[in-house]
Amino acid sequence: MTRSLWMALLLYVCCSSVSALDGTLIVANRSGGSISLIDLAAGVEIARVPIGPIIPHEVAVSPDGTKALAGEYGPEDDHGRHIVLIDVASASVEARIDLGPGSRPHSVLFLPDGRHAVATMQESDQLALVDLDTRSVVRTYPTGGRDGHMVRLSPDGSRAYVTSRGAEGTLSVIFLDQERAPVVIETGLGAEGLDVTADGGEIWVANRREETISVIDAESLEVVATLDSRPFSGRIEMGRDGYAIVPNGGGLQSPVPRFVRLWDVGSRTLVGEMPLPGEPYEGNFGALIHDGTAFVADPGEGLIQIYDLDGGLSNRRVLIDNHDAPDGMAWTPVRVNAMALAGLTGAQVASGRSSAEPPPDLTGIWNQDRGNWSIEDLPFTPEGREKQASKRAPDAVEACTVHYFGQTITGPLPVEILQRQNRATFLYELQHEVRRIFMDGRGHPEPLYPSVMGHSIGRWEGATLVVETAGLREGWFRPEGVPYTEQARVVERYTLNPAGDEIMVELVLSDPVYYTEPIEVTRRLTLMPDGEILEYGCAVSEYLYE
Repeated sequence: MTRSLWMALLLYVCCSSVSALDGTLIVANRSGGSISLIDLAAGVEIARVPIGPIIPHEVAVSPDGTKALAGEYGPEDDHGRHIVLIDVASASVEARIDLGPGSRPHSVLFLPDGRHAVATMQESDQLALVDLDTRSVVRTYPTGGRDGHMVRLSPDGSRAYVTSRGAEGTLSVIFLDQERAPVVIETGLGAEGLDVTADGGEIWVANRREETISVIDAESLEVVATLDSRPFSGRIEMGRDGYAIVPNGGGLQSPVPRFVRLWDVGSRTLVGEMPLPGEPYEGNFGALIHDGTAFVADPGEGLIQIYDLDGGLSNRRVLIDNHDAPDGMAWTPVRVNAMALAGLTGAQVASGRSSAEPPPDLTGIWNQDRGNWSIEDLPFTPEGREKQASKRAPDAVEACTVHYFGQTITGPLPVEILQRQNRATFLYELQHEVRRIFMDGRGHPEPLYPSVMGHSIGRWEGATLVVETAGLREGWFRPEGVPYTEQARVVERYTLNPAGDEIMVELVLSDPVYYTEPIEVTRRLTLMPDGEILEYGCAVSEYLYE
């Protein structure tokens, strides 16, 4: 554990807050693929929760402050599909909820009941309503716009407002408790950042490519005012004190000077503006107002800055620097359980595991079963069905020399698991294949070159080891025909039973080329107390599978 983290824990445990700031600032880290929890009284990052290489942009907090939500947004060539539920006090991932293909969730918000959430599905221009208890999508709503990006709610949670950046730029009003088509309002090019006034009477939309802010009346659903803005203003954040902050910056190949602007919401007048430090940067900014304080996250400079709103944007100071591209932020009064974190090593803190209990030890030799595959019911695309039909039995030479990731990890021969603090190594008897699972918080490398066993990263979700594998060469999961391409992603969840002699494995194969939806398979590993990994021999007269 780092010295600064130990000092934060000491302050947390031994001292009351001596600052006007209190609670926890939760920050989505673009380049880090993680969520940071910053103790505001101590002024340091106290925990970090990795959520995978599919980078998050926004984060939200539940009404009671105990949970946080982030979306797997991802770069243009690797879109995400999950929202991630985080327990704040333990700084751990509680669940990863799959929104399905064609989702790419950017913004996620809790509804007032705390049991449901909405998430923008930018790739399919829909809004998902999610039941957080059952970890499932209840229904989806069309937005009526294109490239739906950000969402905000009316105070009572009956409406969702979604900005769509594509085409002319629009605000969609979605009626969550009615069977009613969305109302789509043209605002301006690049409609992106938005917020709702505390009384729910107005919605402000930042038109990033038009240097304007549209003010929409929530009753008439019409634009009632247009305010001048700076170029590439992509966020609006309103506070309960009647102020709104609007940072700007961007421009791709021609970045523009960056400012934070402060607006009086009631009078719709500009109070003042302050230049942001550093060189022009093409990216956007996270923004948050809490208790008379504005937080601005600058991913280009790696800064989280604080401004006092009393008397304008005064007394700027830096809360955190050298951070991993901080973006969206949220605040909660709940603080991370420092006593639990105090029992961890630095590597456990970095990996997001935040229970003083050590993880289960999966070390041992395990016999594998093949799982409950149902070849007849697989959701093939036309390309996948054609590929499956081309499957033929291997000849004797192929049976001994050709192997694939899928067949190796679901074959009938044993596997030895060697578990260490930052890595798990799987030694398969079949073809003597070796698989290394990195558990130190890293993501997949870029570029990721395809290989037989791909690249695997792991993390603990409670007592379950979750392994994500990408970068696979094209191959087969089953000899009777379950193909996959280089776009395949495999997620496995390993859960040891209380007796310690059986591991349940939940496997999900996603491949948009060959399948219309993910394939879910359950497998079982059984401990072999006196087992050994034997020399693998295969003569050309034998087949790999019979």
